[in-house]
Amino acid sequence: MLKSITANPQGQFSIEDYTVFTIMLGISTAIGVYFGFFQKKTNQTTEEYLLGGRKMKTFPIAISLIASQLSGVSIMSVPAEMYSYGAQYWIIAPTMILITMIINFIFVPVFYNNHITNCYQYLEDRFSPAVKKFVTFTYVLNIYLILPIFIFIPALAFSQVSGINIHLINGIVCSVCIFYTMLGGIKAVVWTDVVQGLIMFVSCFLVVIIGVAKIGGWSEVFERAAAGNRLEIFDMTLDATTRQTFWTSSVGNLFLWTGYLGLSQSCVQRIVSVPSMSHARAALWIFCVGFIIIMTLNCFTGIVIFAKYYDCDPIKVGLV
Repeated sequence: MLKSITANPQGQFSIEDYTVFTIMLGISTAIGVYFGFFQKKTNQTTEEYLLGGRKMKTFPIAISLIASQLSGVSIMSVPAEMYSYGAQYWIIAPTMILITMIINFIFVPVFYNNHITNCYQYLEDRFSPAVKKFVTFTYVLNIYLILPIFIFIPALAFSQVSGINIHLINGIVCSVCIFYTMLGGIKAVVWTDVVQGLIMFVSCFLVVIIGVAKIGGWSEVFERAAAGNRLEIFDMTLDATTRQTFWTSSVGNLFLWTGYLGLSQSCVQRIVSVPSMSHARAALWIFCVGFIIIMTLNCFTGIVIFAKYYDCDPIKVGLV
């Protein structure tokens, strides 16, 4: 097995891979051009640009929420977590049901009943302008710190399989994102997310199916994972030094994701861009189902990777 790994340790991109990557960037650019020029109205308002005139469709918004919350970082880091430490992190998936209930019945009514387009507006109305400014500052600071990571990690992976300078990749991808966002506003962002989200789902599904087939079937995957102690999900220990337990994966992520999904401006802007509260709730439930499916596929991908290399760890032999 070591010979087969070292034959092409980086898995260099082929013509087909570059073609798919180029088409993806081309589609994103075309969506921005379409909404920026061909659907642009002469009386376009700020609400039209930022919220789609509050006439966005439920399903695209739901897919956009999925794509925005499960970025390339998640697709890379979650399988790595499963491979290295086991399936405990998967508990976050069913926890999303409770998170969605909290947002739907506590957060969404506040947004719609008060005609709020962003959570910072609510903070000013409820408390004071000083509170709004402080929280806005912390959000901007958080974005400045976390966005480089979101951009860098996928670019690093692309650089490894292509040999292209990572800074050039960053520049190209960021330029495309800025271009279609600037031209098309929320409509371009949402429909680009839809395309990317559907491709993400199909890709994760195919990786799992092909991986399982190459290993020898589902039973073989689970046998190898169980032998490597990678299937323990309900670790109920209260030891705070344990990397992942049921409590950190459920209760911890309950607070984390409720705050992020319910109060992050990028999420709130999507939630309030549909026509009514019922549409927003429906979009969040579709998001919940999609999130569980994609997260489960990502987690199982890590288990499949472990089963593939269970007797020849590429990390231990120095290939990673």
